Amino acid sequence: MTRRILRAKLRARWGNVAGLRVLGFGYATPFLGLFREEAERVFAFMPASQGVILWPADGPPAAALVEEDMWPLPDAAVDRILVVHGLEAARSAADLL
Repeated sequence: MTRRILRAKLRARWGNVAGLRVLGFGYATPFLGLFREEAERVFAFMPASQGVILWPADGPPAAALVEEDMWPLPDAAVDRILVVHGLEAARSAADLL
């Protein structure tokens, strides 16, 4: 029920993400599938302290294990970021943000 409510709120807030690059950090994968069909790219970064899981279950992997303050991306590489349980597990919220 919570996932359904939050997905509806995300969709209302972000609208159409066609052509955008969407990144989830932390435990965002339950919500990212909503955007896979329309976004240019959807991928998940999972903090080293949490561990990584295979995502998505169908298709090529789009998840990576990262250090919270060292993401392997150039500036402006992502249009939308969804952080779920990422701040509470961070060593330094300021460095993560």
